[in-house]
Amino acid sequence: PRSTLFPYTTLFRSTANNNIGSAADAQAWAAVKKDASVQWRNGNISRAQAQYQAASTNDQTDAESLIYSENASILLSSKPYDVIAVGGSFSGAKISSGRYALQGAYTAQHEINLKGGIGGRKLVLELANDASGASGAVEAAKATAADSRVLAFVGYSSSSRTKAAIPYLAEAGIPMITPASSNPSLNGSTYFFRVCPSDIVQGQDLARYALQMLARLAHPTIMVFSDPNDSYSNGLASIFTTDIAGKASVMQETYTAQSATAAGTSAANYHTILQGLSS
Repeated sequence: PRSTLFPYTTLFRSTANNNIGSAADAQAWAAVKKDASVQWRNGNISRAQAQYQAASTNDQTDAESLIYSENASILLSSKPYDVIAVGGSFSGAKISSGRYALQGAYTAQHEINLKGGIGGRKLVLELANDASGASGAVEAAKATAADSRVLAFVGYSSSSRTKAAIPYLAEAGIPMITPASSNPSLNGSTYFFRVCPSDIVQGQDLARYALQMLARLAHPTIMVFSDPNDSYSNGLASIFTTDIAGKASVMQETYTAQSATAAGTSAANYHTILQGLSS
């Protein structure tokens, strides 16, 4: 297999802390997984599979090891397979979201493969680690685009990382399907798809819902909190306030997770709160 299938390469590795993908395991099991990746790189896939199976038995939430073990079974079978890349934050500040992504990806892979795959071809997953940043997304997208076997890319959750990766995947003809990137500016590539509504749709639906809930009031006032440092929060708040203009009075406050601004706002001043979520 090509290098992008190998665990513990630059595609799966954090240059900041050398953790293995999504590994939040005990240090001893991290060492086992590191050795498994070395065995894999050296062509000892059966040995690597046994180590990944041991790691996932120790921690049943370790979807990374489960994915590699599933991949190994398919490669060792010598039967035809298809490759799907999964993009996420498998290291860095957003590693928790990456672990959830891996768990979902493994569940889908395992269920599909139990049924014989798609058209008789089972799925092998490659992991494209954005290392919780746009620069990491670019490097992972380049590595994925270099692998001619990849049929599709699932990810990323962040609009900024998705935007950074799109050009490289599109140039390679790899369709990208994002589960959560909602920025309207992402539209335009024929290889880009999303399963969530854009911020425009979300903002309009929020405005419609708020007005329905406040229909009994003659002159409703709505408080909108938004994070000035978050593009998703600001964009959603802007769409909401624009759509609701003339239909209700709007009060706006800036707010972050570390701010006490909201606590000082009198409940008597508004009827509904819209809090702009952070991406």
